[in-house]
Amino acid sequence: LRRFAVNCYSQADDATDGTVIDPWYNVQTIKDLYVGKNLYDDYTLQNHNYFHTSYQNVVLQELGESFLALKMFQKGLYGAEKWKTNALMHNNQKVMDNVLNKLALADGELAMPNGNDWSLFLYDQITSYSTMACFLKDPNALMLENLAYKNIKARQGTTKDGSWLLHPDAGARRMGVEAHRVMMSWLMHEMASTADITPANWPGFRKKYENAEVFASQNIVRANTKDRFTCFSWSPGISSYTGYFTQNCPDRNKIVVPYKANNTGNILGWYTVSGKRTNATPVVSGIYNLKGNSYTMNGVVSTNDNSLKNHFAIYSTPGNALVYIDLVTADSAATITGSRGGLLAVSTDELTKLQRTIYYQNGHCQTNGASTVGFATSWANIDNQIGVATPGADSMAFGDRAANNSIYSTNFYPFYSSVRRSVDSGDVVDRRALVYYSGASADQTRVCAEKSILLTDSLPAGWNGVIAVDPDSVRYLLVSNFTGSTNADMKAIGFEEGAPVFSVPTQIAAGKSVAHFLLEKSHSVGDALRVFVTAGDITAQQGGDSTSTYLTNNAASQKMVGLLVIAAQGKITGNIAVPPHSRVLVRVEDGVLVATEVFPQRKRRSAGCTFRL
Repeated sequence: LRRFAVNCYSQADDATDGTVIDPWYNVQTIKDLYVGKNLYDDYTLQNHNYFHTSYQNVVLQELGESFLALKMFQKGLYGAEKWKTNALMHNNQKVMDNVLNKLALADGELAMPNGNDWSLFLYDQITSYSTMACFLKDPNALMLENLAYKNIKARQGTTKDGSWLLHPDAGARRMGVEAHRVMMSWLMHEMASTADITPANWPGFRKKYENAEVFASQNIVRANTKDRFTCFSWSPGISSYTGYFTQNCPDRNKIVVPYKANNTGNILGWYTVSGKRTNATPVVSGIYNLKGNSYTMNGVVSTNDNSLKNHFAIYSTPGNALVYIDLVTADSAATITGSRGGLLAVSTDELTKLQRTIYYQNGHCQTNGASTVGFATSWANIDNQIGVATPGADSMAFGDRAANNSIYSTNFYPFYSSVRRSVDSGDVVDRRALVYYSGASADQTRVCAEKSILLTDSLPAGWNGVIAVDPDSVRYLLVSNFTGSTNADMKAIGFEEGAPVFSVPTQIAAGKSVAHFLLEKSHSVGDALRVFVTAGDITAQQGGDSTSTYLTNNAASQKMVGLLVIAAQGKITGNIAVPPHSRVLVRVEDGVLVATEVFPQRKRRSAGCTFRL
């Protein structure tokens, strides 16, 4: 039993682990019991060639049930435990900390980055949480268990007979799974009370696991902010190059749901091409740049039997906005019959809402999506919760309601068209930009859309870019070189705040910025724009974070530079003296701007700095 248990969640490090597994029994170590690894090096696993959090956690649950059985049966038969083993808890905490906690959502669900082949709104991972809470006293697991329990109970409230699911996609089998797990969770608490454990709180838990990360063995990227969770998957197996985002609010995070179709799904969507199948194969499977709780990702998929190629980039910002840009080209002559790009699968279900209210430029409508409804608009909002902005495009639709793994969902298409158009090999089909928002109202979405700036005409051929605005007024830049030359100078740009400072060299003159980009193909720059030059001509570049900046003066005389910085304390302004032939690092310190000369090395508080909210 111990050998079997150790090799359920076995990982390569176990081969050299000299820990004695049960000191009260004998001196056998983990490496003595190890047979081979059953987990990848990052503690993820696959089942039928598929990474899925239901399969990832079920091992933990069944190890917990075995632990329970040993305890329960022995106490029942003999009044006390005669035999026990730590082997049944081997690597459970590591799987929880390294995988499950990083994919846990605000309602106790586990994210499904590859789409899904299991019932949605089932929350059957509850027993894995119970195992950790009851037997390993894990406060994170206890919090997630409480959330999952509430949603299981809420789903039962939508059925007339107390069934676990309203529309079971596998009939009694799914019902049996849920009944078994709820029973086991109850028994675990009967045998090992959690009364002495204080559950974690969601804000603290979310913050702990916010940083962007790639599960290298599965090629899945994920990140978390106070506003929302995002992910995208290139995982092979059941090929579905897809992702999604969900709000960090337990009552509103079931609007966008996992979805895969035509080898893509959420975010990418698809084109339809006459005489070609609707499919996709990866060409570039994710090039990442991780920075704190944000990331940029570039990818390329060949679609429609290799007739089209979609070069795209995603910027999961440190705030609310999730930004998408692309360059779609034709690899052969083709007749495109439709576009369903930027797809979001939206739940239209009794647990959430059977009908959704879509707000857009010229009004609003309420529909369940059974028949497709189109909107001539460059922005839209679902239920004053999910915002979408498409600068430069104005055709969206909501429809194609269908069964989706025990629930019903309806597809929202930010890029929608049924117009036939012919393209020749080498043609540019589309250069698009799209921004998603979580927890944003219709008014906020409209304002953000109006302030978005499409950079298509400001960059050379083969490039694309956009500057998006968050509801909190922070601007975000995404620029990508898809197929162009490695050098690009973006046309001069300025805002009401001043001339923005980018993370690349920025030449500022007459209140506007020219950014100088050096990017290999399929690479991007994603910047939070928080520093603006309000006066003075200077060369600037963001420092180690988005609220610090380098100012370089190559002239023979001193320059006085005005700055505005959007920091955590509010908007901070000041005037910085930059000596001749010097470089100065400016940062926020105690609510004022502090300048440090890089050469010669001198530090001083700059005169004339002010602080205001």
